[in-house]
Amino acid sequence: MFQFGILICIECACLHLIYNNADKMMTDISQEYRDISPNHKKLYVLSNFIKGGFLILFSPSIILFLYNHIFYQEWNTTFLYMYGSIYTSMDLMSVIKVPKLPLTTIFHHITVCFFFVYVVLNNLEQRSFSRLIVVYGIFSSLAGMVNVFLAMRVLPSSNRSQLMRNMSIFSLVNYMACCILNWSYQFYYLFIDTILYHSY
Repeated sequence: MFQFGILICIECACLHLIYNNADKMMTDISQEYRDISPNHKKLYVLSNFIKGGFLILFSPSIILFLYNHIFYQEWNTTFLYMYGSIYTSMDLMSVIKVPKLPLTTIFHHITVCFFFVYVVLNNLEQRSFSRLIVVYGIFSSLAGMVNVFLAMRVLPSSNRSQLMRNMSIFSLVNYMACCILNWSYQFYYLFIDTILYHSY
């Protein structure tokens, strides 16, 4: 557990640098970003862009993991711990860096941190509740486009209405697909697979 604490601290330090550099870059290249008011909303935009970008970047690896897990019963624990620590670090930094977050968002991010600790303290090699938490988090992370949309909607612009409409539709479809697949997996694992497992 100690090594994961160190890892998260390092990742948070890296994310702190990413926030600062992204803020400077966005200030230099985007008038829309400079026009955001009140000023603290800029950190909300950065947080969602950074998280959405990372989640989209990792999506191929996540899809490959799910494919191997569902069809070949593979369970790459090293990958899960590394990816889980990155996901947790992003949520932790949102709580630390972004002022005036809604209480529901703060609760969500802190819950992610507690679940990561719970998963690390349990054995993922065996059938357990931890596996359901991991798969829930994995499906949730495939909805990274939602974070990009949340960032884009804060940027003041009058000439992006069609793009925003398309992004909102895609984000909704993406989110609903992740939820349906996630809930289907959870139901199967909790009921059907468990019954078959005990039968044999």
